[in-house]
Amino acid sequence: VESLLFNGAASRALLSPDGGGDEIAVALPQSGEFAHLRRGDVVHVGWTGEGASAFAHDAAADAAIARATGGAEGA
Repeated sequence: VESLLFNGAASRALLSPDGGGDEIAVALPQSGEFAHLRRGDVVHVGWTGEGASAFAHDAAADAAIARATGGAEGA
């Protein structure tokens, strides 16, 4: 768990995969089921194929982000 963002129904946990890569934003239900989570906790996540969305890679967007942030994305 990289960070926890509490904002009512829009609460989220930001997770970093063990193998590196992009952070994963996970919606947290308002049930309180995950109220025990803390930054640095190790969690396991998964989802069904029906619950996943995939988007085509956009090199132009990567380049624009790199220019805006001074980073090397898309380079």
